[in-house]
Amino acid sequence: MVSQFTLLASTKKGNKPDFHSGSAAKETYDYFFQKVRELHGKDRVKDGVFQAMMDVSLVNDGPSTGIHTAIREEVETGSMHDELRRKALESKKTVSKRAKAKESNSVVSAASSVASSRAASAANSKNNSRAPSRDISRNASDAGSDEESVDDSMSDLGASYYDGDGSPIEDEDANETFSLPELDIRTNNIIGRGRRRQDEREEDLHVYTVILRHLFAQDQIASKVAQICNCLIRAISNSASEKEQLAALKALQVTMITDQGYAYDEKCAATLKSAIENDSPTSVKVEALHAMGLMHFLIVDSEEDSEDIMGFLLEIISSDGAFIDSLDDVAVVAAATRAWTLLATQMEDMEESSPDIIETLIEQIQSADPEVQVAAGTGIALLYEKSYTPVEEDDKVSEDEDGNKAKSVKRYEPYRRKDQLLHQLTSITRLSPKSTSKKTKRMLHTNFADILRTVGHPTRGPKLRKNIKIGDDTSMEVDTWWKLIVIDELKRVLQAGFLEHYRLNKIILQSAPALASSTKSYERVGNGRKPKSHRQAARNGASFIGDSDED
Repeated sequence: MVSQFTLLASTKKGNKPDFHSGSAAKETYDYFFQKVRELHGKDRVKDGVFQAMMDVSLVNDGPSTGIHTAIREEVETGSMHDELRRKALESKKTVSKRAKAKESNSVVSAASSVASSRAASAANSKNNSRAPSRDISRNASDAGSDEESVDDSMSDLGASYYDGDGSPIEDEDANETFSLPELDIRTNNIIGRGRRRQDEREEDLHVYTVILRHLFAQDQIASKVAQICNCLIRAISNSASEKEQLAALKALQVTMITDQGYAYDEKCAATLKSAIENDSPTSVKVEALHAMGLMHFLIVDSEEDSEDIMGFLLEIISSDGAFIDSLDDVAVVAAATRAWTLLATQMEDMEESSPDIIETLIEQIQSADPEVQVAAGTGIALLYEKSYTPVEEDDKVSEDEDGNKAKSVKRYEPYRRKDQLLHQLTSITRLSPKSTSKKTKRMLHTNFADILRTVGHPTRGPKLRKNIKIGDDTSMEVDTWWKLIVIDELKRVLQAGFLEHYRLNKIILQSAPALASSTKSYERVGNGRKPKSHRQAARNGASFIGDSDED
């Protein structure tokens, strides 16, 4: 007997077997092997190792394949996959609604003790972590029981993307002061990091990031950007401090947005991927996922390179994080989904891949965690938006009652079972569980009303969040999903400094051309359509806010 142990699979997801529990098959095989030996005799039954060299003399009556279907309650050893999901529920991480319903009976007894330990660890690590959302459970009954914890999780995620009420972006640097001389000091400290204590290095990175967010200082860092980035990469790779790793990842992202003079090469990409795949804290994996998406969005021109990274991100999403040893971690799944969606805004043709991707995202909108639901739903809306492209000369288009011709035409159907998708999206807009806070309900209803609108009519962009506040007296008109996704990602990095960069930073204007209005008069950038790449926009002579002396 030879065990091909990786064939142990969970078929809970229908036609997509899950092999994450494959290593637990050894126990089942040993049990089966002993039973066969008892029935047929020890001399007649021997075992071997799969793929090993063996000197065998036999007469075949086969081969044959047996599939043993086990009901969980009847198996003494259980399944490692089920055990991991049980632990994930107890630790208040993400799990689908179907799995949650199946596991609820086994979780109740352990919920109270685990919840208290998680609360204690969350309190200790709060200052070192960007977002407390990783403590939210997909178990709706647990997540909604504490209204304050759900609200806090939305505080730094980009108001337009999650709140849906047009509220200004949250600014974690509100009490900080910014000056260029201080930036020079901190930059020199980062470059000479080996001579400073850990707490000093963490402070240098934080202040550097804060200043670059709020002051567009490309001229100040241009001559040193290569040294800065190399030091940040070393801090991400070698630091034993979670806080320093997080600070370095945030500093790297704001540096990318400020100056693209440094060649963000394979070393940088490999460092980010290593931080994601290794046994890093959840907060570090989340920030590294965001940095990876932003780097390939801003820097990489090749669609082939972007497709490779998007495939990597989809593996994380479809496996609920298990692909990088973060099974059912809500923060990781949401970050991977947002990073994938950001890169998808640059892809020109997604006809072949859309059906499978939408199938993956549909599984995630069934989550009981709002951040995962919204990120997945936004991806679906973007794919439907991409199924329409501007009318070309040889296209035949219809006219409306007033004689106006359509400006875009449908190229393909993104998903075959559109009626089922519409039904699922509609049910989310109507959900109103008592265990969910009012703010979360409003956020879900607003976001999914827009998503449902686009799936039904792909030429219609986000309506309920069309005007986004980006300052006390400034708002931005956003009429397409790709613009909304890009702006939200830039706001996540720049926070309240977004308006300063929007006015002065050509990288921002190339990435997110839109119409901003305030007490001052702003011009529309280009034709309002996203260029294929930032370098192409520069070659085409795009105009930018802040180019004139008057501004």
